[in-house]
Amino acid sequence: MGQNTKKMKMNSKQINFYLTQDDISKFDNYIKENNLLLIGKPSPEKKILFADSLLSEYSGIHKLRGHKYIVRPEDVDLVTLKFIENQNHYVVDVMNSPVVEIWCSNITNESKKPDRIYYIKDALLKNPSRTIPKSPEFLKMADDLFRWIRKNFKNANLPGFERDIVSPAIAEWVQSGGRLIRN
Repeated sequence: MGQNTKKMKMNSKQINFYLTQDDISKFDNYIKENNLLLIGKPSPEKKILFADSLLSEYSGIHKLRGHKYIVRPEDVDLVTLKFIENQNHYVVDVMNSPVVEIWCSNITNESKKPDRIYYIKDALLKNPSRTIPKSPEFLKMADDLFRWIRKNFKNANLPGFERDIVSPAIAEWVQSGGRLIRN
């Protein structure tokens, strides 16, 4: 045994939110205006798949699933992929890549699942096991993005969803009969 099993604290930031498709389009515009790129997943080979939009379903002929990753163009070469053997595909190694993970879903069947944006501030090194801060340029981009979200998507403070950002457009949709789902 004798191994150090001390658990390291994850240094990260996260926002849970509920946005309409129009709200998500504003996100897409922010990404384009700030010359950021979107990476999709999963990749059948050790190659980054890029997406045109947060709601893109394909990268070329490859079907995208789940969340996407926001990356600065100058950081693309620093993005590492890890192979998920039981699923036979590659995904971004979020812990060690300078990316912001984002999940945006459509409103379907009169309900809306929560969306999330998340990034990890430190990379995890294995030998010896320790963390080191990701680049100041990446951290600035991520912090600027989080400030932009809080400024541009004012929280409607729906009862039971006070910890999440609920855009005014989603609040109106809920008042018209739409239903927010909790994970």
